[in-house]
Amino acid sequence: MNASTVAAGTGIELDDIQGLLRFGFKHHTEAVFLLLQVKDAAAACRWLGQVPLTSSVSLDPIPTTVVQVALSSAGMRALGIGAKVLGGFSEEFLQGMTGDPNRARRLGDVGENSPDRWDWGSGKQVPHVAVLLYALPGYLDAFQRSIETQCAAGFELLYRLPTTDMGTVEPFGFADGLSQPELDWQRLIPAADQEQLAYRNSSCLGEFILGYPNEYGLYTPRPLLDARRDPEGSLPRAEESPDSADVGATVRIWSCATCGRTCVGSGRRSTNVHAVQLSSVNALHPR
Repeated sequence: MNASTVAAGTGIELDDIQGLLRFGFKHHTEAVFLLLQVKDAAAACRWLGQVPLTSSVSLDPIPTTVVQVALSSAGMRALGIGAKVLGGFSEEFLQGMTGDPNRARRLGDVGENSPDRWDWGSGKQVPHVAVLLYALPGYLDAFQRSIETQCAAGFELLYRLPTTDMGTVEPFGFADGLSQPELDWQRLIPAADQEQLAYRNSSCLGEFILGYPNEYGLYTPRPLLDARRDPEGSLPRAEESPDSADVGATVRIWSCATCGRTCVGSGRRSTNVHAVQLSSVNALHPR
């Protein structure tokens, strides 16, 4: 790791945070999202361990293609992640979209919208991994074929989600991009539960990235291990508990406490599919 991969004076490891969170890839107007299920855990782990994720480090020129990866809790189980590690994540993430009937009622997922009528996302159709592919115009087709070929040994393709470049209009027909919250990459906002009387357009990193404090000065639940289980220091140390190895900051899995929609990430520090990253899956297996 060198100075260009760490935000100056902040300790933020940009090379371990998935790039979608920082850049949005607005120039990559072609995209497709692949929903996968694990069929061979060993082969899946090998691919996840070497997939060329685009990080939050600035690149010039920008890459022609980008790949990001997200995991569901079902996917982590299918990859062999132990229950003790998984248990450290938030309840909403572990339950998934269909694990709480009360939440389904609040969301209106009843009757014709009930989970048992979904094309994917419930029952045996729950994705284990989402692979997000972005490309500059003209580069997506070949890139998609290459990634699908690479994934074939470890995964079954459950669903392809195509996209359309809508320009400056969002799906409901309104102008898009009028409000663009910014993340506090310099960590200038005091991470504390205090009154805010003035409007600001920035947000603490912990609202999006595991291992950092949120607007209340708190840390989202994620697995913490005794640092003695990681003598080589392959995992970062938890900011609020330096004697603990921060597994959750290695694989970012973000879930909304209200709706339970799951987003995931990879790297030593991880990000938000409302997307995610993954470095070495092996680091999450019990030693």
